[in-house]
Amino acid sequence: MKSSDIRCIENLNNRTDVFDVRWRVTTLCNYQCDFCIQGDRKAHLKQAEGESADIRGQVCGRLIRMLEDLSGYEAVRVSLIGGEVTILDDFPSILERLALCGFPGSMMFDITTNLSRDEEYYFKLCDIVRKKAAGKKRSLTIGASFYSAYETAQRFTEKLRNVFLYSGMPQEGNPVRLTGGVPILEDADRDVLIRMQHDFAATDVRIAPIFIRNYETKTTPQIIADLHEQREMSIRVTDINGGVYTYQNIQALGAELEETDVFCPNGYLCDAGVRNLWIDAFGNVKRCPAIGSTMSLGSILEGNVRLLAGPQACTSDHCSCSQYGRIEKK
Repeated sequence: MKSSDIRCIENLNNRTDVFDVRWRVTTLCNYQCDFCIQGDRKAHLKQAEGESADIRGQVCGRLIRMLEDLSGYEAVRVSLIGGEVTILDDFPSILERLALCGFPGSMMFDITTNLSRDEEYYFKLCDIVRKKAAGKKRSLTIGASFYSAYETAQRFTEKLRNVFLYSGMPQEGNPVRLTGGVPILEDADRDVLIRMQHDFAATDVRIAPIFIRNYETKTTPQIIADLHEQREMSIRVTDINGGVYTYQNIQALGAELEETDVFCPNGYLCDAGVRNLWIDAFGNVKRCPAIGSTMSLGSILEGNVRLLAGPQACTSDHCSCSQYGRIEKK
């Protein structure tokens, strides 16, 4: 498929009754992976200059007020991302404040972590949703990713199992859910993935492969092809002739386009910013985190955030956003 043939991209996980927030709580990370999807570590450190617990607290308070003022939504999904949010000692208090806010509907929290903290830290996160926010409609998904340069597979699996057991899974109605991911950088990583999947086969902890785009790996094509079958498809693409195709995400679509071709969303109508927003560590709000975009929706700290009334044309030359519900050619 050529990018010029794409007429519409739809997020299959999108729900019109859910308001989505992605807050990059910090840009800092305790790992130094050279394949980080967020880019160069030096750039991260530059971006992180000026970050503080005080600013995070202010952003959290303003976000709570915004969520409490939402009307017409049955649920809110809040993705708390980094960097690595769990390196922050004040992060549990941020989660607690959000979980106890006055939004009357369901709140679904997603946390992405390298699981580098001791188990007690993650126990605390589970307790916030299971105990402190008991009686409110709150749920938590902890997505843990394994990185062999910093942790052994045995220790990672042990920690994930301990958090799983502590969380009370798989009791019916339990608000805590765990997932795991293994980056596939060489053939041996498939064996690690299979072992972890076997270790959690009797649970509802799903262990999935993570594919790093635009990074030279030592993985053979056949193994990659086999692992691709494990992918869950989250986007649906319709071409100009009415053909329908599914992909795991926007990155997977890009990898399937004809050689040297890229999907450029500039000019496409997109509903990012209509019922979702993206917040950086300093409270700046955008429709999505696309690099080089001019998609500002204001500042949550200055109280001038304005959501869009309907889909607007994208102004970016690439798409890195998983928040959109629909991208369509004018």
